[in-house]
Order: sequence, then C-alpha cells, then structure tokens
Amino acid sequence: MARTSSEAQRWSIALLRVVVGFTFLMHGGQKWFSLGPHATAAMFAEMHIPLPYLSALLAGTAELLCGLFLILGLMTRLATVPLMIVMLVALLGVHLRHGFFMRNGGAEYVLLLLAALLAIRALGPGEAAMDNSVGGRRR
Repeated sequence: MARTSSEAQRWSIALLRVVVGFTFLMHGGQKWFSLGPHATAAMFAEMHIPLPYLSALLAGTAELLCGLFLILGLMTRLATVPLMIVMLVALLGVHLRHGFFMRNGGAEYVLLLLAALLAIRALGPGEAAMDNSVGGRRR
C-alpha cells in the first residue's frame, strides 16, 4: 500500500507542477504576445511597480520560460525561484493592500500560486519530468 500511496503522491505533484507551469506559461505569453510589453509596462506603472518596462520584460520572460520548464519538469526546483520572486513582488507590491479576495484585487490567487511553487520546490518534480532522466536516475 505504501508504494501505491507514494506513486500517487508523485503523480499528484506532477499534476500540480504541470498546471502551475501552464498557468505561468499563459500569463507570460499574455505579457509578451497578447498585451505586449508596452501595454504590460503601462499596467505595471499604474500599479506603481518600479521600472515598469524592465519589470514587464523580466516578469513576462520568467513566467514564459519558467512556466515551460515546470511543464517539462526541467530544472524544476530552479525554475520555481524566479516565479516566486515575481509572486512576492506581486503580493507585497500590489495585491496585499487590497485584502484577501481576488474580486477586490486581493492576494488570494497570488498566495495560492506562491504556496504551490513552494510545494513544488520542496517536493521536486514528481513523475513524468525531464529532471528524472538526468543522470539516469529518479531524483
């Protein structure tokens, strides 16, 4: 039974990793391709994020690339770090002052993503990850 539970945990972590990665990939794609860096920078400026154009480029790139790395399970633990930084900036610089609920621009969504990133960093990539084939052994 322990083996089955352990296997279920690894697949659950993988599911979390892929869904979180896809979420960030989509948000990064939105910043780069849908809104574009200039519109994202304008939005960041309205939110009083310092250096809005550079911040838009960095956030969009981190979300796009690290989101892809999470989906693939490639450099998983490392890929969580830039995303946690983006979420901390969003949490402390924008959302926390609006309370908890997302409807009011609050922190609930950012907190959820930050907690998921912390879990992925702590637990590793789970199943179906490229990290597992590095060196020919499970990590």
